[in-house]
Amino acid sequence: MKYIKLLLLFLFVAIPATTMACHMGAYFDPCGTVTSFTTCDPLVEVYIIVFAESLIQGVAYQLELSSDNLQLIASTYPPGLALGDPMNGVELGMCECCCGYWGCPVLVTTLTFLNLNTSPTYLTTTNHEDYEDIVYANQVGELFPLSGRTTMFGTPVTNESISWGAVKNLYR
Repeated sequence: MKYIKLLLLFLFVAIPATTMACHMGAYFDPCGTVTSFTTCDPLVEVYIIVFAESLIQGVAYQLELSSDNLQLIASTYPPGLALGDPMNGVELGMCECCCGYWGCPVLVTTLTFLNLNTSPTYLTTTNHEDYEDIVYANQVGELFPLSGRTTMFGTPVTNESISWGAVKNLYR
C-alpha cells in the first residue's frame, strides 16, 4: 500500500511537469510569474525566462515591442557567448547547462528599460531571423523549438479628485 501511494504521488507530480509546453517569455520577476506590470518608475527590469523540461545550454530569440514607450538601456546574460542584442535577435551560448526540469525557470537575460510614456506596451518574444522558431539548445547542442509569449507593461494613469460642480463648470 505504501508503494502504491508513493507511485501515485510521483505520477501526480511527474506527469504535469513533463507535459508542460516549452515556452519563453518576458516576465517582471525572476521566477517567471508576473506577466502584466504597471509602475511609474523610470527604470523597468524585464527577465527573459525559458520554461523547458530539459538542460538548457543556449537560446536564440528576438524581442518585439508594440511601441517606443520603452528604450533598452542594458542587457545582462549568463556567463558565455552572446551574439547580437535582444531587439534585433540574440544567440546565447552559456558556459554551464541550466536545469529546467520540474518547471524550474531558466533565466537567460535580464533587461533594463527606460520607461518613457503612459500608454501600454506589449513585449513579445519571437524567433531570431536565422531560425524558424524560438529555439533552445540542450547539453549536446540539439535545437528544440519554444513558443513565444506576450506580456503587457504600462504606467498607471493618476486620478484627480474633483467635485461634480467643478466638472460642470468645465463645460460652461
